[in-house]
Amino acid sequence: MAQRKGRQTPYGRTPSTGRYVEDNVVRRMEIDVPIPEEFEERRRRARRRRAIRERTQQNREKGRQYTLIQMGALAIAVVGVLGFGVRYLKAHDEMNTYIQNIARLEEEYSNKVSENDGLSARIESEIDYNEIYRIATEELGMSYPQKHQEIEYDHVESEYVRQYDDIPNE
Repeated sequence: MAQRKGRQTPYGRTPSTGRYVEDNVVRRMEIDVPIPEEFEERRRRARRRRAIRERTQQNREKGRQYTLIQMGALAIAVVGVLGFGVRYLKAHDEMNTYIQNIARLEEEYSNKVSENDGLSARIESEIDYNEIYRIATEELGMSYPQKHQEIEYDHVESEYVRQYDDIPNE
């Protein structure tokens, strides 16, 4: 059988000196074991991470708390958005009313135009141009002007001739 060496620590070393420490229940042995630096470095990093995590958690909790100013700004923003929404709905309703009015007026205009065209056609059909010519030539003694009686001139000021304007000689 292989002999066992002395008692070993978790780090693979034998304890250097052992002394007993009295506790309230049981006696236990306190062993001074040197801890390698890498384990100490791990502990320091873990402590640092824990401290950072705790600070982060505290900052999150502070961030969740709203101040009175923030609540007031939020309330003003909500009231503003609601006000603009109401104004938009009113404007939209007015626009729909105007569109319906315009459609009604266009329909009314279209009816008046068709009615007017019908009346014009009826009046045009009732005019007897032969009777007008007969009355003008026989009863009133009128005749068409001769070629030498027609005078043409350019009048650029307007599209119609006024009855009392002077006609130029040229």
